[in-house]
Amino acid sequence: FCAAFGNVIFNIMSKRRRCKFNDDLRSEFPFIKKAKSDYMVKCEKCNGEFSILHGGKNDISKHLETQKHKRYLNTAASSSKIQEFFRKTTYGEEEKKLALAEGLMS
Repeated sequence: FCAAFGNVIFNIMSKRRRCKFNDDLRSEFPFIKKAKSDYMVKCEKCNGEFSILHGGKNDISKHLETQKHKRYLNTAASSSKIQEFFRKTTYGEEEKKLALAEGLMS
């Protein structure tokens, strides 16, 4: 009896709804992309991979509360972007005149 009852429970549990990555999740969480399978996703913010098989959107919400994800967001917010260290590539009229004058003098 116990073995038969266990099989019934297993069959019921295995027929539970399985969540897959889809366009709705992608539009709601644009930083999440599909990973190795339809049931695995990757967070582009912290590079973490996790399953959404059983919880779907709830699994993503739980991920957003993890220490790893929060730590990465804090680090990214406090870091300077590399572009801030370089001069702009667009020049105004004054810069163009100056470059022309320097070129003529050399």
